[in-house]
Amino acid sequence: MSHELFINLSDEQQAFVAGGVDFQLDATFYKAQQNVLNGNTSSGPGGSTAASNGSSTEIKTAGFALLGLGAEGLPSWEK
Repeated sequence: MSHELFINLSDEQQAFVAGGVDFQLDATFYKAQQNVLNGNTSSGPGGSTAASNGSSTEIKTAGFALLGLGAEGLPSWEK
């Protein structure tokens, strides 16, 4: 790798100066949904009652980290 601008630099020094792109991309996602249900019922003269309680939680989560050192360019997700 030799270029007139780098006439006084070794090949290793030229590679270091020419370098590339260093980048870091981080993203996270979190979603939670909770349902709480309560129910009561009753019947007639002196008999029957019932009660119910319940809850549920749905959690969705994701994350990623991407580190690029000396890359030729930033990644492109376009088609």
